Amino acid sequence: MKSKLNFKKLVLEGMGFGDLKGLVLPAISFDEYESKINDDSIVFGFYVSDEDAANDLNRFIQRSSVKFLDSDVSPAPDQHGYYLVFIEMLNDKTIENNFDILLHDISILVDSKKWHFHTRDNGDINYSEDNLKELCDKLRDEKIKEFFFNSDLKKLILEGNTISLNGIIGTIIDFGNNEYLNEKYLLSEKAFNIKLYETMMANKLIPILGGNNWNVDSFDDYFIIRNNTENSLIIKII
Repeated sequence: MKSKLNFKKLVLEGMGFGDLKGLVLPAISFDEYESKINDDSIVFGFYVSDEDAANDLNRFIQRSSVKFLDSDVSPAPDQHGYYLVFIEMLNDKTIENNFDILLHDISILVDSKKWHFHTRDNGDINYSEDNLKELCDKLRDEKIKEFFFNSDLKKLILEGNTISLNGIIGTIIDFGNNEYLNEKYLLSEKAFNIKLYETMMANKLIPILGGNNWNVDSFDDYFIIRNNTENSLIIKII
């Protein structure tokens, strides 16, 4: 899906096609910087050779209709003389589409059609929605493994959106900060299930996870797994 950015919108925002041409590298920093807002967000960075141009790009991003957590400009240039325009996005199911829309708009200002990610562990990777999804899924899987690090699980398998917990197979519905999940799924307003199957499955999961340090509840068709961290995992048992 592409945005409906047009010349009139650019003019109203004081920008024109190609206004930032030659000022922004076709490279995007991916997850090389820590979030200052949410551990479940990803920090992207655009390299801009001029401070005024960096501020212009930041203002353009802030006026975007795309959902994001925050954007900012580095207070000083990096070792190569580039200012970084940072944007933080929550690593959820919307991130690939949202970032693609934003990058399409920025590409008009920069007059660039080809971009690549610079990552701390995977080197340079050509930009595509599929490649972004692969990078985001890898980060999510790393955080899920950290989530279960102190559990008693003997076997944890992650394959795409499928998770296996000691042979109990489910689909990953969501993973992230408790406050974010509570707000997204209105958990404070939900009545947790007390049906026989859901109760039996919850009682089966808790011991294999580690007992008292873990809590499993069900709502709608989902199970939410919590421990004493700030994150929770929502799955649907297959």
